[in-house]
Amino acid sequence: ERFVVLATDGLPEPNCGFTVDSAVTAIANLRAAGVDTFVLGIVGPDRDGSTAGIPALREGLNMMADAGGRPRSGAIRYYEATSASAFASSLDAILAAATNCTFVLPSTPPRPGDVDVLFNGTTVVPRANWSLSGRNLEFFGASCGQIQSGVVTSITARDACGS
Repeated sequence: ERFVVLATDGLPEPNCGFTVDSAVTAIANLRAAGVDTFVLGIVGPDRDGSTAGIPALREGLNMMADAGGRPRSGAIRYYEATSASAFASSLDAILAAATNCTFVLPSTPPRPGDVDVLFNGTTVVPRANWSLSGRNLEFFGASCGQIQSGVVTSITARDACGS
């Protein structure tokens, strides 16, 4: 799957010919072409400390998130970044939401019952945490969580007998 992460600290600039509606249309067109969009909003007071524009900003970002097909649940449907740690947490959440736990192997293993799976080249994944069906290797539970959190950087499926 392909995704876009739209990170913004404000709404589209109408003086430059852009509006929330035009942004929503562009995001919806991307989605129609098979590319979902995650919206990451940096929302806070303006330079003068005013919070008056935040409700409109949140609503515009929610509309963009809905159009992108990857909204969060709840009142704030975009990924919010109000601090450095919130920004990092939002990126982690986007990574988790964009990562599914099913992978397609290049070929069907000749002996599916003799396959071992390793994370990061060394950690053997317990058989109860994955299943193999043809070329599809799917992870469950804690193993899926490790993949989604970014702890796992490589996955190896190999024949335990070495052939």
